Amino acid sequence: MRTPLFLTALAGAVLASVLTVPAAPLTAPASAAVGKPVGSVPPDRRDELLGSGWSGSDDLAWTATGDSTGFHILVARASEGYRWRTAATLSEGGFDTDRWVGNVCLTGSAKRAVVAYGPRQFTNSEALFQRGAFTALVDLESGRITKLGLHASLAYHSPGCGAGESAVFAQAGGKESTATRLHLVDAATGKTAAPVEVPGQATSAVPMGDAIVAVAGDGLVEVSGSGKVRPYARLEGTPSHLRPHRDGSLTFLAAHGDDLATVEHLPAGGERPKQLAKGPLTRLGLAAGADGRAYLTGRPTEVGELPGQVVQVAAGAHDEVSTGGALFLSQTGTRLGTPGSPSRVTLKARVARTGAGLDFALVPGGPRTGTGARAAEGPALQTDDPVEPCAIPRNDARRQALQPHWKQVEWAVNLAVQGALTTPRPSNWNQSGLPSWSPQGLLPPLQLKGGGRVPAQIMLGILAQESNLWQASWHALEGVTGNPLIGDYYGRRASDDGWSIRWREADCGYGVAQVTTGMRKGDQAETTQRAIALDYATNIAAGLRILQDKWNQVYDHIKINNADPAKLENWFAAVWVYNSGFQPDARFGNETGCRPSPTCTDQYGNWGLGWSNNPMNADYPPNREPFLEKSQSDAANPQRWPYPEKVMGWAAHPIVKYDFRDDSTHSGYNQAWWVTQPVRERVKPPRTLFCDSSNSCAPAAQPCLRTDFRCWWHKPATWKEHCDVECGNENMRFPTDYPEPVFALHPGEVEQKKMPVEHFRPNCDPFTTGFNGSNAVPANSLIIDDVPDTVASVRPGCGRRFTNAGSFALNFAEDGEGQERSKIDFHQVGGGLGGHFWFANTRPPAEGSYRVTGTWTLGRTLHQWARVMVHIPDHNAATQQAVYTVDTGDGRRERAVLQRVRQHRWVSLGVFDFGGVPSVSLSNLTDDGDGEQRIAWDAIAFQLLSSKPRHQIVSLGDSYASGEGASTAAQHDYYTETDSDGGGVEGTYKDPDYLWKYGNACHRSKYAWSRAGSLTDRPALSIGERHDTWDPSLEHQFHACSGAVTGNLTDEGQFREPAQLDKGYLDENTTLVTLSVGGNDARFSAILTHCISRLSLDPCQETALEEDGGVPLSESVPRQINDVVGPAVRDTLLAIHRKAPNAAIVLMGYPRLFDGDCFPRIGLPTALWLGEMAGVLDDTLRGAAAAASASTGAVVSFADPREEFAGRGVCGEPEAIHRVIADRTQGESPDESVISQQSFHPTKDGSSLLYRNVFNQALRDINR
Repeated sequence: MRTPLFLTALAGAVLASVLTVPAAPLTAPASAAVGKPVGSVPPDRRDELLGSGWSGSDDLAWTATGDSTGFHILVARASEGYRWRTAATLSEGGFDTDRWVGNVCLTGSAKRAVVAYGPRQFTNSEALFQRGAFTALVDLESGRITKLGLHASLAYHSPGCGAGESAVFAQAGGKESTATRLHLVDAATGKTAAPVEVPGQATSAVPMGDAIVAVAGDGLVEVSGSGKVRPYARLEGTPSHLRPHRDGSLTFLAAHGDDLATVEHLPAGGERPKQLAKGPLTRLGLAAGADGRAYLTGRPTEVGELPGQVVQVAAGAHDEVSTGGALFLSQTGTRLGTPGSPSRVTLKARVARTGAGLDFALVPGGPRTGTGARAAEGPALQTDDPVEPCAIPRNDARRQALQPHWKQVEWAVNLAVQGALTTPRPSNWNQSGLPSWSPQGLLPPLQLKGGGRVPAQIMLGILAQESNLWQASWHALEGVTGNPLIGDYYGRRASDDGWSIRWREADCGYGVAQVTTGMRKGDQAETTQRAIALDYATNIAAGLRILQDKWNQVYDHIKINNADPAKLENWFAAVWVYNSGFQPDARFGNETGCRPSPTCTDQYGNWGLGWSNNPMNADYPPNREPFLEKSQSDAANPQRWPYPEKVMGWAAHPIVKYDFRDDSTHSGYNQAWWVTQPVRERVKPPRTLFCDSSNSCAPAAQPCLRTDFRCWWHKPATWKEHCDVECGNENMRFPTDYPEPVFALHPGEVEQKKMPVEHFRPNCDPFTTGFNGSNAVPANSLIIDDVPDTVASVRPGCGRRFTNAGSFALNFAEDGEGQERSKIDFHQVGGGLGGHFWFANTRPPAEGSYRVTGTWTLGRTLHQWARVMVHIPDHNAATQQAVYTVDTGDGRRERAVLQRVRQHRWVSLGVFDFGGVPSVSLSNLTDDGDGEQRIAWDAIAFQLLSSKPRHQIVSLGDSYASGEGASTAAQHDYYTETDSDGGGVEGTYKDPDYLWKYGNACHRSKYAWSRAGSLTDRPALSIGERHDTWDPSLEHQFHACSGAVTGNLTDEGQFREPAQLDKGYLDENTTLVTLSVGGNDARFSAILTHCISRLSLDPCQETALEEDGGVPLSESVPRQINDVVGPAVRDTLLAIHRKAPNAAIVLMGYPRLFDGDCFPRIGLPTALWLGEMAGVLDDTLRGAAAAASASTGAVVSFADPREEFAGRGVCGEPEAIHRVIADRTQGESPDESVISQQSFHPTKDGSSLLYRNVFNQALRDINR
């Protein structure tokens, strides 16, 4: 039966007498809202924390955050106690990124979000930052996503929303244009107007009526639908954060110089704004609200009379304010977790009315963009295409990059900046196929002009911004190998549909330093390119040379402060050039390749540092704080800072790394140091420092006075006169003689190596059990891996210990253009059996152009019985509908497998009578495919059998068959794939839109009675023991699931599993089927819930369920059992017989739950009546079994457990049925106010002893 899920009415005093395990409180503790982060304000504290009237409020809090799975739009309504949920998740395929970032604005109704989003790396590219972002509309109620098909700027002001339902996206011109393009979008209809252009740079564009108002020239301009541009208002300072109001007026923030800001209001039709407030630039903010309201935030030093549309609130200048101004979000934190799983988000908030501080936490999940999915990649076996422009192909199984630990990256940087990174790489290091080399022997450092060297924290800051300190794809955690990290291998960013391949646009930036120089085919020696792509240390050596060259390029003319290279701030110009180049380059007519200087300019005499990274550029919020100085959550919005400011921030505040295994966080490297905090805060230069007449720049509305954006700085600059004291200093961790840190291979090596164990250790020997619990196959098994014997594992200590008995091939579908876009979402990882497997995300059958099929073929003919086993890796495998097709040589059989086993495990597909060359295939197309759940191709094995196994058993049914409750340690006793939260849970069971999309709580226990029983031919061994040791005379398939009704066996599965009869394991060779079913059809869960939670002390059977229209349980329950349950169970038995016509069937009954009067709300009369109903149900099941047997002639036996359990139910001695269990397992909701579904189910002894005895007797009765 299924557990009663809603016993929340039980009082704590009542529960204290019935709990079978120590439990957390069933309601949230009083400190939850101000201590432990929760998903909403606890219901019993909402009046206190939110103030009266919260339930009638229309206030909506919202924020956005990203991780490797996408850009999440999060919302929470005051009327629901600010219960956070994910409105939508946005992402696109084809990108290797650790984080999606973006900008969001809400329309005036607060019903729709307008979004620009992209991979974090887009903020490192001038072109992608200016016009590479993807765009979408999100309905915040339904989660419906409308992709607009246009690309826009990632600048903080794009999109800009108006007081109504329209918004504006900007596309900046940059190097390739002399104008800014604006797109007006109707968010209600999704229609986009024809784009209009404004000469030069235009920012902060918003809709005003039928027109667009933007910051351009010396003030505001109005752009009509036809594209006519006219002056709207002349202003002083640099305006930003434009907030239109419904009456046609406009409020905005204006920056004046480096330190002062004003908030100004421009009346409808007015030409001169009125000052409303002023204050320090970084302490003043202006947030948008619903219905055209604006909120004055921060700490203004002066506030005048405010118009009705502008309200001052006690929020920080950079806080996110809810639509009604009732809640302020001051910080958003994201803890990046395992690859492909949403990361936990924490939110800090303050209530405007009460001043209460709130801490929220959730794991995002929700509606996603149609076919948009994950960062992607491509080839396999024959996986590279001849037209691929990048030097080192993806998915070359022979060539994998190690994902370094952050300690290794810091070691390499520390040694490299001192010219000591000469650690030898022996011939064929890490299976690279390269001759011996050393990183700085191959790529020696450059001497700096003026002497000195690069500070370690500057290089580390660059690596943090470029790659998250990763050399390999984000699909591989530290210690795991995989494809090299490549930003956009397929030129995906240039495609219109999100998945087309555009080779000419490929970004061939490789590894931790994202080295692009020399990394296209033919640019330099392939051996050098391979070393850069595969070895993190060599990649760092290459990146360091690039940075050293940039210092030398600018040294003669653009010295910063005192130009001492030991001081961090003095690298500002070199880092600027590292990112966006020294101008003019070839795109600006420099055809000779001369170094920009007074004698190497464009045709207008311009040269210097590009405009895109100038701190004065209005594409960055003028009121920004130094990057990361106030909060690590700045890292979630890198688009708000120029590249050099981000690098300085990373130097001052190291990247935070997370290890999910022990839930620990670590600093990615040593922090640079300053003599005082105030001088550290000045690591960000003054906004106006690089802006004067020499580069055609002025502190105007749009500081760059040139329409072609060539406001290039080319002079020395100083903002720290006493840099020798005030500037930052490196903080070295490793001396030059420190050996390269190496991962521990097992916990016993951690202390010696002073390094953690590598993540996801492969299963290196299929014939022995691993230290992580992996099982083994018989010694005579024929194994076929996913790569040939010639491909050696890159993982240390994992040499091949078997010989391939066949071959593996991959087939990629083509789209209408003949491209194999299916390769984009296809990946390799150095894990699984032998240190390699492939994976992709599942897709629905309708998306055939994304199909990938892998086929294992035995290298010989078989004319005998054999068991087929598949190896499931311990990560990057999650689907619950992996359908393997077994070709026996004279027919095909399909078998469905759950892959989220979270450990290396051999799983049996069954035994087959082969008559030819066997093969097994697996496709990523599944009935529930959605681009989210991963499916893996690893290895298979054939166990040759001398004869047909005598016993082929399939166990089906509900929780009493699955072994619900037969556990003392859930993570050990339940099969992991049947007790899983699916990678994240949002909300609770009590929420109407509770999200538990991929969870599984079937709770199949290793101690279920079907496994504990023994057959007559080997009575000393249980069925489970024989199955686990691959007994050649037995095959056991176990597919019962907690909560199942008869329809879950025949029609529709649970927890995204197929229906139990549709998994393919029942056939003409099945000899025995076991099951229990009917308890949930009889509504016993609902009845127990009703009886325990009611307030009346009358016997429960005299009351009625709400859906029964007043008919008492004493009448409705027997009627339900006789009229509904009996026929349904009979039909299920007949359906089983049709699929397995030669099988005997054992139908197990149910015990009495209660033996005595000890349970609150269940008095003796009710306990006796419940026992009587168990008898009615068992008698009905006995009749169903007899009817099925009579109609088919098959052996259909009923096993009655009541006598065996007599005196052992709840209140019995000793109890063999659980009372209430409060501690929930991983596969259940984490909500503490709901009891575990293990409650009221047999204990481990009840299942593996008492039920076993009943089962054994039934087997002997039918001679099995």
